[in-house]
Amino acid sequence: MTTYIILENGIKTISKVLAPNSEAALLKANELNAKHKMYTGVLSVEKVFNL
Repeated sequence: MTTYIILENGIKTISKVLAPNSEAALLKANELNAKHKMYTGVLSVEKVFNL
């Protein structure tokens, strides 16, 4: 299952999570936010959805 996570700044990232729209998906998105050095400030998840 591929879940597309749209970050607050409009950047789309793709992550494999077992349960979209779940706490696990949000935690994964926060982890991705922390990893990307190009992001400045604190970003939040705009939406998490399954395609």
